Amino acid sequence: MNPAFQIRLTGSFLINAVGAAAVIFAHFFVAHFAGANIFGAFAVLFAWLQVIVVFAKLGYDTASQKLIAEYVANGQFGHVRGLLRSSVLIVAMASIAGGVAFWAGAHWLGEPASDRDAVVAAAFLIPTLALIRLTRGSLLGFQLTVRAQMFDPAIIYTGWMLLIAVDLWRDIDLSAGRLMYQLLVMGVIALVGQLLLVRTARPAEARTVAPVIQTKYWTRTAVPMLLAYGLVVLMTYTDTILIGLFLGNEQAGIYAVASRFATAVSMPIAFLGGALGPVVAELIAKQDLTSLQSRIDATTRFGLVLGVPLAAILLIGSAAFLGVIGSEYTAGASARRVLIIAHVVNIVVGPVGLV
Repeated sequence: MNPAFQIRLTGSFLINAVGAAAVIFAHFFVAHFAGANIFGAFAVLFAWLQVIVVFAKLGYDTASQKLIAEYVANGQFGHVRGLLRSSVLIVAMASIAGGVAFWAGAHWLGEPASDRDAVVAAAFLIPTLALIRLTRGSLLGFQLTVRAQMFDPAIIYTGWMLLIAVDLWRDIDLSAGRLMYQLLVMGVIALVGQLLLVRTARPAEARTVAPVIQTKYWTRTAVPMLLAYGLVVLMTYTDTILIGLFLGNEQAGIYAVASRFATAVSMPIAFLGGALGPVVAELIAKQDLTSLQSRIDATTRFGLVLGVPLAAILLIGSAAFLGVIGSEYTAGASARRVLIIAHVVNIVVGPVGLV
């Protein structure tokens, strides 16, 4: 394996592992202290957020990984500057529209939308998260793997847990609205941090050259990626949304906890995407298919070595792990087993979606 790629792969895995651990532990933390009903309301609104955000980005976050890597490799720094400027404006406008639409149509969400404070905070989170994901894509395009994934999700969810812990220490009751507003605070902090990182990450040549604007080309590149990743996100979160709509907050909370456990199985493959994505774009641009296949094989093997043993452990102790979060969540043990098997299939086929 190429030493530089191995370093990026290891760095991507470590920072993603920390971030994923922060996300999962934060959700389990909330589920334990808030109970299934409040956590279920939060989980359903959070699922809606992820779906709307992925479409509000218009695929520009993924396209930026590909395009920036290509432009830097080819010395097209005017294109880099133009893409950075235009993508922020386009995604900001689309995500603000998505936030307004979510707020206006929230009454259709049923029981999860009964907390109006949660709905308002979620509407503001849509543009915040969309721009965070866009700037992360730009940093990955510059192949700054660790810095790209430092704020989202590691710092966001670690800080979120600290804010929740302060509320618990002050004996303040948790609600879906308060949880959303605390997440919004951390999201704004992360967005400011990532914008500063993008500003300093630009090559010197891209800071003074005249920007080149190719909005039509960029959009044609982004839309297929939007459709591909949009379908993945829909498949990931539609189950939680539907359970919340038809069975209520408590059942959604039980299912969401089971789903978070199962997702851990395929996370090793997802962890490596930050390092692999820009490399795939660069090698395809250079038509170096031999090196490309080598990187894909190495990534798949890495995911299997970590994911399969983890799946076995989680399958054996299914009910016990759920019981640690709370006795009410053990009802999700069967769903968790089915989801774990599905995630094993996901890691066996490798990073095909990314490629």
